Amino acid sequence: MNHKEVGAAIKKCIDEGIVKREEHFITSKLWCCDWKPENAEKAILQALEDLQTPYIDLFLLHMSSFYNLSPEEEKKRQEGYFFEYSVAPTEQCEMLGFDIDLVMQTWGKLEEYYHKGILRAIGVSNYTSKRVQLLLERCTVKPAVNQVELHPYLQQWEVKDLLDKNGMYFMAYFPLGGADRGFPHKYASPMKDPVIARIAEEHHKTPAQIMIRWAIQRGTICIPKSVHKERILENFNVFDFSLTEENMKDIRALDKGYRFANPSFLFPEPADGNMVWDGEYVN
Repeated sequence: MNHKEVGAAIKKCIDEGIVKREEHFITSKLWCCDWKPENAEKAILQALEDLQTPYIDLFLLHMSSFYNLSPEEEKKRQEGYFFEYSVAPTEQCEMLGFDIDLVMQTWGKLEEYYHKGILRAIGVSNYTSKRVQLLLERCTVKPAVNQVELHPYLQQWEVKDLLDKNGMYFMAYFPLGGADRGFPHKYASPMKDPVIARIAEEHHKTPAQIMIRWAIQRGTICIPKSVHKERILENFNVFDFSLTEENMKDIRALDKGYRFANPSFLFPEPADGNMVWDGEYVN
C-alpha cells in the first residue's frame, strides 16, 4: 500500500494552501488477513496515521473471504508497517473462506469507528449478491458501497439491481478490463473489441473513454487506474458527450460474464473463484 506517500502528498498540498482536506475523498481498505477485530482496529488507526488525516471518507472490507497468516508471517506482519504486505501469502496460511459470523465480527469494528465519525462511510469490495444480502440481513450500518470488477465483458447486472434496491453504490474497478495484469486470459481487453472501437470512432473518443462513459451512464462509480498524467486527463474527459441508446444496447450485448481478476493476487493457493465469488462468473 502507498498510504505514507499519499498522506505526505496530501499534507503538502494542504499546508501550501492548494487544497483543503474536505476537497479530498480518501478511500482505504482492510486487508484479507486483518479480519480479527483487534487487527481491524489497528489497521484503521495505522491508516489514519500514515495518511495524516483525522478521518477516512470511505473504508472497505477488501474481500469477503479471509485467511490467517502463519505464525511466522503474522509476527513479521505485526512488527512492520501494518498495511504494507511485504510477505506474500503462502501455503502455510490458514484459509477461512467466507463465514458471515467472521464478517460480522469485522464489520462490527468498522461500525464502531463509523459511529465515532472516524470512518465517514463504510463498505465492501468483491462481494457477490448473495454475500451482500447476508450482510444486509445482519448489519446495523448498511454498506455504502460494493466495489467490484466491472467492464463490458463482466457487467454484473444482478449485483447492481440488488445495490440499487438497497440504496448502495456500485463502484467499478477494472473498468477498462484487466487483461494486462500478468495472468493468462481467454479474452483480450475489451478496449480492443471492434464494437468499442466502432463506437469510439463514432464519437471521436478513445476506447477507454467509451468504456468509462458507458459505466457512468449505467449508474456506476468508475475508478480507472493510471499513473500517466495524459491518461488521467483523458479519463476525465468523458462529460462532453453521451452514448446513444443504441450504443448502450450494443455494449450490453458484449457481456461474457468474464472476470479478469485472479484470486491468486490476494490469496495463497489453492484459492479459487468458487471460494471467493460463490461461483458467480467463475471462468
